[in-house]
Amino acid sequence: MRSCTAMSLTGPAGGLVYHTRALRYADSLWAPFRVAVARWLDRWGTPTTTLILIGPSAGYCLDTSFLARFTRIVAVDPDPLAPRLFRKRHSAALTAERQLIWS
Repeated sequence: MRSCTAMSLTGPAGGLVYHTRALRYADSLWAPFRVAVARWLDRWGTPTTTLILIGPSAGYCLDTSFLARFTRIVAVDPDPLAPRLFRKRHSAALTAERQLIWS
């Protein structure tokens, strides 16, 4: 039996396979969905400064400008690769004034 970490690194719903596909198809197959999500979130006029993300992975479907609207982001994801890739992908929104808490 494989460990949870090994499965999360190699499973199709997360880990290396998922991240490889996400990077490969982000600007082609996923583009219409990403545009639709960005438009919807852009219209969302929430007055809060804290955002809670459940299962954001590396944030492939989130626009960095959307994340920049918040001063505190709390993210929860079982994928062990997600925190590092999320930070790398959205580094422009994760400045010293913005707190990212990863659980």
